[in-house]
Amino acid sequence: MTGAQVVFLAASLVIVLGIALLAQFGWLPRGKAKTVIVFIAGAVTILCLRLAVLPPAWFDGAKTGFSLAFTLMLSSILGKTEDERSFGFPLFFGMGITLFVANVVELVIRVAPL
Repeated sequence: MTGAQVVFLAASLVIVLGIALLAQFGWLPRGKAKTVIVFIAGAVTILCLRLAVLPPAWFDGAKTGFSLAFTLMLSSILGKTEDERSFGFPLFFGMGITLFVANVVELVIRVAPL
């Protein structure tokens, strides 16, 4: 594992733990601002993993990556309470849509190289 991989992996973990702690202690603003902040945290988490190329099967534009992306997006709608929906929906949807886009980009590059 290279130094850059360690940094990006650590960054993704810090982002998820940080946003979870902020939400747990109520330090995030209410409403749309919270939704946007949590969505961006989820998206940046997946981008960090993509930059670290960890795990490679998630980003190869094949069944594994698309399955995980759809699972994350499906998980985003399963919250029962308002707190679960206000945090889980933007986090999991941000992660899922970012993973989906990364896989689409990889698939397009693989099918029609520039």
